[in-house]
Amino acid sequence: MAIKFWQDTSGILTPYFTHWLNKTDFPELWQGIKFIFTFHSPPKKGEAEGTVRAAFARRIGKHEKDLYGYDFEISVCEDIWKKLTEDARSQLCYHELLHCRAELDPAGNPVLDDENRAKVWCDDHDIKLTTFTKEIEKFGLTPADYEVYLLLHQNHDRIRTQVKGEVALGAEDGTKPYAFD
Repeated sequence: MAIKFWQDTSGILTPYFTHWLNKTDFPELWQGIKFIFTFHSPPKKGEAEGTVRAAFARRIGKHEKDLYGYDFEISVCEDIWKKLTEDARSQLCYHELLHCRAELDPAGNPVLDDENRAKVWCDDHDIKLTTFTKEIEKFGLTPADYEVYLLLHQNHDRIRTQVKGEVALGAEDGTKPYAFD
């Protein structure tokens, strides 16, 4: 089944994103960026096996910028959004915004392109494990993966429920939790 996309003209998503755009400790990341918030359905497959993507972020190409006037799109799966708790919705929006970054000059001002628009980048996740379950079971963690483990261990008690009425970390149908790609 083809995935359908539509702009959030209802304003459902905007307050969640605006909250973080105005409240965060690093608003300079998003200076001068024109966002478009969209919904899509059905969900896309996640990177991890058995997961689905609750949302995704992408830098809009020059051609689309010229046509529509936006720099960056964040698209949320409507089917999943309806099931998420308020905390999970807030975290999802914060997570997707972290993918977006304006290029800044040494003074902290947005760098502009030849069309006088902010230069925008889409950052990948900054935490990655580069191993396999069976490898860890046989050999243990590499030093790089151990650093990730320490960060995760320091925050292990902060696990939150993603779906309304759900026990922490499991989806309603018993599948893996939703991925914030």
